[in-house]
Amino acid sequence: MGQLISISVAFFSNTILKMDTLTSVMKKNLK
Repeated sequence: MGQLISISVAFFSNTILKMDTLTSVMKKNLK
């Protein structure tokens, strides 16, 4: 059960990291 939680947390943080990268790329394109 604990392993499943750590996997979902890793997946969640990875998704946030991708969103953050996408946001910074979009900001660079707007400038």
